[in-house]
Amino acid sequence: KAALITFGGDLLKTVLAVLVGWCVFGYLTAYIAGFACFLGHIFPVFYGFKGGKGVLCMGTIMLMLDWRIFLVMITVFVGIVMATKYISAGSVICAMMFPLMLNRMNNTGIHMIEFVAIAIAVIVVIKHRTNLKRIFDGTESKFKIKKSKTVPDASGTGEDK
Repeated sequence: KAALITFGGDLLKTVLAVLVGWCVFGYLTAYIAGFACFLGHIFPVFYGFKGGKGVLCMGTIMLMLDWRIFLVMITVFVGIVMATKYISAGSVICAMMFPLMLNRMNNTGIHMIEFVAIAIAVIVVIKHRTNLKRIFDGTESKFKIKKSKTVPDASGTGEDK
């Protein structure tokens, strides 16, 4: 429950930041507001500037400002995770692809948003440096979906828990 509440809160705060930025000054400001939310997520003042890795914020910014990029990235992310079983590998590769995809798919002519995307990518990669080291060392945890355990009930048959 706590993870879902945290996930929802992180998603909602990024959506609100982007929407406020968009409504106040437009597309560029929406990216800047999303970036500010991204930075606040990674470096929260109330937690001694030690926060998350920013991947959910990055994905939400993509979804809010160019759904086409989001669809490509979520497809790449799922493909990488399925192939490697490393969530961090999918996160890092998508972060590195974000500025390139933005440059190729978004023709607004506002180059400042590409700098924002580059900054996001660099920060995500830096925040994942320990994960990357563990991948190269072979000690990173692999993603796996847990199956429900079968527990014998009073009659001796298995019951899913």
